[in-house]
Amino acid sequence: MYLRCRIAIGAILLALAAAVIFWFGRREQQRAVVLEDGSLVRFVGAVPGGAPFTNEKPWHQFLREHLPARWLRWIPPSRTMSCGPPNGISVYFDWVRKYSAGDHWTFRSPVRVEAVDEGGFVYKNVSASCWSHLNGNLTLLGLNLRQFPRRQGQFPLLIYNHRDELAARLLVNNPLPRNFPQWTASPLPVTNVVQDLQIVLSGFSRNTGAYSSYWRPRLVLSRLDGEPTQMRLRRYQFIDPTGNQGFELSPSEPVWLSELKLYRPIDGEFDSKSKGRFAGLRVPDSGEIELHRPAMVVDDLSFRLLFFSGPGSITTSNGVEFHAEALQQPMTSDSEWHPRRRLELPERPLKKLQQPMASDSEWHSGSSSSGFYAEWESKDHLIVIETEDPGEDVEFLFRFIDQEGRRIWPVDESNWHGGATFRAPYGRRYTIALELGEDSERLDVECIVNRGLSVGFFVNSADLLAQPPQSN
Repeated sequence: MYLRCRIAIGAILLALAAAVIFWFGRREQQRAVVLEDGSLVRFVGAVPGGAPFTNEKPWHQFLREHLPARWLRWIPPSRTMSCGPPNGISVYFDWVRKYSAGDHWTFRSPVRVEAVDEGGFVYKNVSASCWSHLNGNLTLLGLNLRQFPRRQGQFPLLIYNHRDELAARLLVNNPLPRNFPQWTASPLPVTNVVQDLQIVLSGFSRNTGAYSSYWRPRLVLSRLDGEPTQMRLRRYQFIDPTGNQGFELSPSEPVWLSELKLYRPIDGEFDSKSKGRFAGLRVPDSGEIELHRPAMVVDDLSFRLLFFSGPGSITTSNGVEFHAEALQQPMTSDSEWHPRRRLELPERPLKKLQQPMASDSEWHSGSSSSGFYAEWESKDHLIVIETEDPGEDVEFLFRFIDQEGRRIWPVDESNWHGGATFRAPYGRRYTIALELGEDSERLDVECIVNRGLSVGFFVNSADLLAQPPQSN
């Protein structure tokens, strides 16, 4: 009797579990599409950027508490993730790939996602994403959206594959609140004053690029004391009242904020507070390295010279132990070898390739249970400088002068990398390649804190859109 009761209760629980899974499955299938290869993409939720998301449903916990252990393997797997910028949203999907035995598969996220508003305007987003494999053919995929119709409670999302083909079109719920400020545009021309600088925005010129239109502001800059100004327009973008940012926004927003960033050029004049110098650095030969100089503070921000190396390969372990390696092969077989000659570097497998600084210089990094390592390879001399993160409206400039007072220009613009592996207070690392002549013996490195000005103008989007575009 007792055994029959247990069997009956188990059958009832199993039927209930099947009914719950079937009901929720039918409900979620309404927001799913099947791709050409048979894979299934199902929208499972959206959260504010950076907020945790879980695909676990209430019935997951119910079934775990009431089903026998041997039946738990039939419950769909769950996972909690978080990713994305704080000013956007993260949209999550179950990506169920059609799977066959012996089919090995490496997950590839979409290359482009687009959100469409009610008027048909398309917000373009890059393919920033995060994912977690749940089992052999199921992946929980998160796509980060910085631009989307924030006033709408629901909007279509278009997903493109690596062939730039439309792979899926899904409806997405907007998890953000929809209370936005009311802006009023100012007729052009309009004047704004920031510190001692007067900025007059007289209008915009509309240009057509390869994929879209963009507007270039027409400005007149002058100092209040009548002296010429060194400030120049460096960056600009539009912002709408809902928080979308870019060079082109939806015409459904009648007012855009034109945000301008003004900076001094690298050859501009800077006061003594804004600049410091690592002076008299010995220029190393191939395979040599000059290590840490004492840190200096410039305009309340800390700088340190991590190393200055000759051509070759540099490795570091946990940012403390450094090793330099020279290559003993000249560029051409008929040329005499010289330690300052630009060298061809062999191809060597490394664990993780980050962003290369230039075609002749590469930076690699990785981590293991023993800590963090990094490797730099270059045909040129490398200078690596670590700094604090200056935040918005501040940039760092670097000037290089040899012992003869000659200005040395980088092979390419310096690229900076930020990471949690850096030792406090440093949050950025600049890797700069220099092509130095054989007569360069000493080098001064001047570090400049270039504090910019940010100024905004409220403009009428209809006036901008009414301008005929001009081809570049």
